[in-house]
Amino acid sequence: MIVREARADDAPAVAALVRALGYTADDGEVAERLSWFAASVDDVVQVSAVDGELVGFVTVSCTRSLVDPQWFGRITALSVAADHRRGGVGRRLVAAAEAWAAAHGSTLVQVNSGRRPERAAAHEFYPALGYRDQHDHHVLYEKHLNA
Repeated sequence: MIVREARADDAPAVAALVRALGYTADDGEVAERLSWFAASVDDVVQVSAVDGELVGFVTVSCTRSLVDPQWFGRITALSVAADHRRGGVGRRLVAAAEAWAAAHGSTLVQVNSGRRPERAAAHEFYPALGYRDQHDHHVLYEKHLNA
């Protein structure tokens, strides 16, 4: 298994993994997003390949806050092909995301994960890697802005 930064030609496989998460994204949209990530110094998409087949990806962003001097990383997406789950792919991707964030000055990594029934396995996975649920400490509010 190798973990590397995503390339433009990974778009079809990454798009399939995005759809496996329940989001709509065609190959062209994902190719455009991959080019945006590739141009960013504060964001990355890393992929995992087994025997040349792309089987997972993780996205991580590093940012700062005015009220806190530390940089922090945020894993915003993680997807592993169903037939490769529970084989270490997710662990390797998270470790790569953490290493990338640390190399970019982050001392903390956060993970977003929806509280939906289909994410139950993720809610067991992240604590097993040392992540702590902050539900009692943080509330996530969101607002969709219309063009």
